[in-house]
Amino acid sequence: MHGAAPVLSDTLVSLTLSCNNFSGSLEPFYKLRNLETLVLRVNSYSGCLDHRVVNWKQLVFLDLSHNSLSGTIPPEIGSLTSLKVLFLASNLFSGSLPTSIGNLIHLIALDGSDNNLTGPLMPELGQLASLEQLNLSCNRFNGPLPPGLANLRLLEQLNLSGNELVGSVPAEYAALSNLRELFLDGNAGNWGGGLPDGLSPQLDEWHY
Repeated sequence: MHGAAPVLSDTLVSLTLSCNNFSGSLEPFYKLRNLETLVLRVNSYSGCLDHRVVNWKQLVFLDLSHNSLSGTIPPEIGSLTSLKVLFLASNLFSGSLPTSIGNLIHLIALDGSDNNLTGPLMPELGQLASLEQLNLSCNRFNGPLPPGLANLRLLEQLNLSGNELVGSVPAEYAALSNLRELFLDGNAGNWGGGLPDGLSPQLDEWHY
């Protein structure tokens, strides 16, 4: 299917339109205040994700990956406190992650890979205590790895490859006892210093 999405009822609770060729902006979706699931992955949507995301406060699952969305990720994303899954990968998002993402304390999976996101990895990521998967690979994040990621004790997969990160792996990461996959390759960091004691034996796969 292609073109604009069909007319949508504002009583919808779940909407999946993935793997089509729908295009246009996200305008028709902002009125859907009862949505708990919105999946628009692999389409041709463009334009910005704007402040009207506040209308989606019931959302638990949001997948906008593999489109052509651009601009910055709005700080209002932090008002979606029911979110458990946030997939924004393979778009054209730029700028830094909003610090308000730290409000998403129920988030289990966050994927913002393959965009043009910049700036340091903010310490607020360490507030996402429920997070199991974090993928911010293939962006332009810079600066050191934040020690606060060690607070993510449920984290199983961490992919920060293909950025501009520097420094060494913080010793605090040894506390990530559930981590099984770690990808730090394609950065400028001195990963040659090795991984913290206690971290590498538990990993099933790692690249640095």
